[in-house]
Amino acid sequence: MHRIDTSTAQKDKFGQGKNGFTDGDPSTGRQSTDLNADMFDALQEEVCAVIEAANITLKKGELNQLLTALKVLFLAEDDSRVSGALQKDKNLSDLTDSAKAREALALDKVGNWVAVQQGGGTGMKDNKVYLGWSGTKLIAQVDSTQMGALFYEKNPPTAAQTGAYPLSGGEVEGEVWSAVDNNYRLVAGNRGAFWRFDSSNMYLMFTNDGDPHGGFNDLRPLIADFATGKLSTGHDFSAGGNVYSGGGASRLATDGNIYGSVWGGFLNNWIAGQIAAQVGAVQTWVSQNYVSSVKLGAMGWLASIADGPGNGYTGGGGTMQTTPAGCVVIGGTNNKTSNLAGLGFFYRPLMIAVNGQWVTIGRSS
Repeated sequence: MHRIDTSTAQKDKFGQGKNGFTDGDPSTGRQSTDLNADMFDALQEEVCAVIEAANITLKKGELNQLLTALKVLFLAEDDSRVSGALQKDKNLSDLTDSAKAREALALDKVGNWVAVQQGGGTGMKDNKVYLGWSGTKLIAQVDSTQMGALFYEKNPPTAAQTGAYPLSGGEVEGEVWSAVDNNYRLVAGNRGAFWRFDSSNMYLMFTNDGDPHGGFNDLRPLIADFATGKLSTGHDFSAGGNVYSGGGASRLATDGNIYGSVWGGFLNNWIAGQIAAQVGAVQTWVSQNYVSSVKLGAMGWLASIADGPGNGYTGGGGTMQTTPAGCVVIGGTNNKTSNLAGLGFFYRPLMIAVNGQWVTIGRSS
């Protein structure tokens, strides 16, 4: 016998490797399962083999030969092929050797022990208590109520079964507290770290190297004052981000800048503003008071300068003359004569630029 295995069979219809049949569907183009002689030959011979095993001759017109054969083969009590079979209506009374039957079923000891019966003691009722072996554990039952496995040396309870905290770790659903100063220790390698509360301060403590379960060393990386809430450290403090104070109103930025309301923002901007203001004031004062450039003005002519008081010459000839205030002599001529009275000079005013304005310098009296 075999299942349909044509190319159009529905693969694994009844499970892995269990093909089946499928109807065709013209609307979707699905092809129905093809039937072949191999399939029908197998089915025919399987059915015929059962009928002929009951010594029944195949007849084309009879349609109940398979049912008749099954009755002959399995329902007749005097048939040698089923002789010795137990009949359900005899309730095992047709066993020829009950003792051997119990032994074969490992029931030969059943009935030799009386079940544990609770009763007789104070507060005890008359329930029957049963103890048995499940194959892996000793279990108990009271009347028809199963009590589960018993705990003993080879079957200890788990932490979850007793409400204990497991050594492997887990979740604690209630508050955990301790009455000793040092607590909540972490151990890694040969070092230890723990919290300490001495009723005044909370400390993060470190042990000495090589003594992870010992006392604390001299380091005080973190201290919290119980009375004020002040947090301090006895060592350097390093922050990977900004450091805030005043509820975030001020902060020390990662680039070293300081932010606060007293600066109106970042300190570098305040300093830059102060410097800019001072520089601006200096620049204003300088531009108003400092000489930015010097030049000579328009040229003038001073003629007949000889023979005047204070000029060191008294030989006669012209009158004494001086250049205008702020002017300097740049050249002279005697008009091609040897007469000093004809001597004259060219001059230009000396000018300076102050605050964008050109002015001629003065002279003292």
